[in-house]
Amino acid sequence: MIFYNDKISEWSSVYLSPLFNHHMNISSPFLMRHISEYDDSNDILYTGLGMGVQGFNHIIYSYNFLNKEWKEIGSIAEQISLDFIKIEGLKTNAFIKNNIIYTFDFKNRSYSKQESPLHISSSLEKVYLDENSKRLLIASKGINSNLNLSIINKDIFFKGNKTLYNFKEKSFFPSYYLALTFLLLLIVIFIYLMFNRNITYKMLLNKKGDIENSLIKYERDFFRLMISNYPKKTKFNDLGDLFEIELAYETRVKKINSGIVNINSCAKKILSTRKNIFIIEKSKEDSRMKEIKLNISAENNK
Repeated sequence: MIFYNDKISEWSSVYLSPLFNHHMNISSPFLMRHISEYDDSNDILYTGLGMGVQGFNHIIYSYNFLNKEWKEIGSIAEQISLDFIKIEGLKTNAFIKNNIIYTFDFKNRSYSKQESPLHISSSLEKVYLDENSKRLLIASKGINSNLNLSIINKDIFFKGNKTLYNFKEKSFFPSYYLALTFLLLLIVIFIYLMFNRNITYKMLLNKKGDIENSLIKYERDFFRLMISNYPKKTKFNDLGDLFEIELAYETRVKKINSGIVNINSCAKKILSTRKNIFIIEKSKEDSRMKEIKLNISAENNK
């Protein structure tokens, strides 16, 4: 691939010129028998198909002469071998392969397919279009390797039904991004399960000392009574009996409520969960009475 270098007034290779030797890397499309299209309004060269380092190239590349960058703009799903016959003279890239005419529009990221009227694609040698006369000169291989020449009108040559395809857009979510996303998802799931896991009675007992160390005296008494009552619920009245007789009823209720909230907060933090462990609810026997339920499982921690 060469271009005219205005700075040195010479033809230069995109790959071999000292100005472009930074493109000698795996991301550059080293292609044989490719087709190309130049967009002079944006100074961009499009190229695709052909044979690359890893075999048939289905990726379409662009090279921007302004910022000297290669870019993948899409790909085609079809595997097209290199024995196609290019149609010379067209403004867009077109060639015949297995009696099918492929016409590419790189700039608009599309291509079309239509059946050729020749039915002699295996013996074709050259196809030239003269835009002035709107006729094509067809050269095909004859007997004893002689060339047979024929002329066909352009409208007849491109008469077949045309099917349009768009390039498959380049994924902007490479495989390593997928792997990173999957890893992050696993981390989120792990954190969610850690902080929303079910707490067992054994886990609560194992952390009993740590929880008690975070509580004041009457809260520790509450905590010990509630876990000793499990799996039964603990009534507010039972917790109130732990206070001095002289303490007013309203004060006892306030202390019980605030104490349960603090016990629950400390237990959640130490056991690394977002689930409430100590839950205040109305008694089913008497809705005027409150009791504390432990939101835990009796099963052993696994």
